[in-house]
Parts: sequence; structure tokens; C-alpha cells
Amino acid sequence: SQAGTLLIEEGATMDTTVFSLFTMQAATMNLFDILTVVLFPPIYNAVVAPVARRFTGLPRGLSPLQRIAGGYMLCIVALSLAGVVESVRMRRANAGLSALSIFWQVPEFVLLGTAQFLAGIGQLEFFYTYSPLSLRSLGSAFYLTCTAFGTYVSSFLVTLVTLLTTIGGGEGWIASSDLNDGHLDYFFWLMAGLAFLNLLF
Repeated sequence: SQAGTLLIEEGATMDTTVFSLFTMQAATMNLFDILTVVLFPPIYNAVVAPVARRFTGLPRGLSPLQRIAGGYMLCIVALSLAGVVESVRMRRANAGLSALSIFWQVPEFVLLGTAQFLAGIGQLEFFYTYSPLSLRSLGSAFYLTCTAFGTYVSSFLVTLVTLLTTIGGGEGWIASSDLNDGHLDYFFWLMAGLAFLNLLF
């Protein structure tokens, strides 16, 4: 859910001009996430699945849990990369240097889109495949419930981090007035750490 919230806030503070021709709005960076979700499945089916099939012997190449794990690993990489990009962006802004190009966010969105495909499809396939025939529609409902619950948990984490990091009157990690006064990079690394714990679980 960070692709639709904090990455957009980060992007709004970056240089959004494209070759001096037009301006790329920060919210439109989700286009790279969407394109990845649309374009990656045929690549997965044509390249990744046949190669994985040779090693695993599974008809689909990877089991649903292996796909979910792959998605979580890519999510960890994407969030860690977001932390690095934010750290560099803040250093440049605080040093009075020119703003970092918004296109430094493209790898983050591509990785998140790939992770979304692997983990989302893996989760849906897991609920659907391992459910009895009479409960398959319930499995699909579980998938959507998990997605919604994850968004609520993300909102709770943002609120909790804001409360804990503003004790004593500081701006906190997620600064409300100016991102350069906060440490959004710490939040991205916290999310990467939580994703790692989730992967271990």
C-alpha cells in the first residue's frame, strides 16, 4: 500500500520534469506498477515457469508458497531500495543540491509490481488450490480479506510510527510539513524489516 501513499509523497518532492518536455505527476508513477503487473505474467509463463519446472518438477514451475515467498523477497528489496533513494534524496535536499529525478523511483515500482503479481497470484492460487471444491469461493474471499486487512495494518503502522517518533515534539519519521525534516527512509527500512519477518513466518 506504500506505492499509493508514501512513495507518492516522496515523488512529489523530487524533480518531476521529463527531458524538459513535460512534468510527470508523482501519482502517475503507479503506471510502472500497473504495467509490470500487466506485462510480467506472459514473461513469467514463457520464461520463468519453464525454467523453474526443470528444477522443481511442478507443472506451474513454482508452488503457491514459493511464489508468495518470491513476492515477499522482491518487496523487501523494493522497500530497501526506497529507503536508499529517500536517504539520497534527503541528503541532496538538505545540502541545497538539485532535486533527485523522480525516475529513480521506477525500479521501486517495477519491483513492487512484480512482487504484487507473485505474492498476490500465489496467495489466490494457494487459497483456491488447497480448498475443498465447496469452499473455493471462500478461498477467493480470504484473498481479498487479506488484501484489505493488510491496508488497514499499514495505516495502523503509519499512525503508530507517527505517534512514537513525535514524542517530545519532534517532526518524526513521517514529517507532515516537510519530508526533509523527517526520516521517511527509516520507515521504509522498518517496512522492509517487517516484510522480512513476514517472509520468515
